[in-house]
Amino acid sequence: MLWRWPLWSRVRSFSGGHLGHIWLSGRRGPGEQHRMSSSNPVAALCQVTATPDKEANFESCSGLVEQAREGGACMAFLPEGFDFIGSSREETLRLSETLEGETIGRYAQLARKLGVWLSLGGFHERGHDWESDRRIYNSHVIINDQGTACRTPHLLFTFI
Repeated sequence: MLWRWPLWSRVRSFSGGHLGHIWLSGRRGPGEQHRMSSSNPVAALCQVTATPDKEANFESCSGLVEQAREGGACMAFLPEGFDFIGSSREETLRLSETLEGETIGRYAQLARKLGVWLSLGGFHERGHDWESDRRIYNSHVIINDQGTACRTPHLLFTFI
């Protein structure tokens, strides 16, 4: 499946085999450097099938982000639930983390190492009053190419 948006001049699709799929868009000339300030940035849309295995999910996502960077992307977008998809309410609660946890730390390190911005779709974030209410938020996290995480407002998972 190829996703196209009218503002993008070119979309290329790559299959990552067992990793998932990646779509690159934008104009790129030979030897061009692409940064967020570029007049013709390249963005990558990465699609994965997440499981409860957080390590396997990170390996798949990091492989796709590396492919995206090699393809000239300055920003890679990962889908909602990129970190994991729990098979039960209890598993989802157990696997969730804070923004200061290992998962976001690993993606920040990846962004810094590759010099790429990351848009992390829906991160299962433990709420501020985790110990008393066990709430999880669906947080969209943006990480810049220096590995600094910024987040947009989060949504409450009402079904968990």
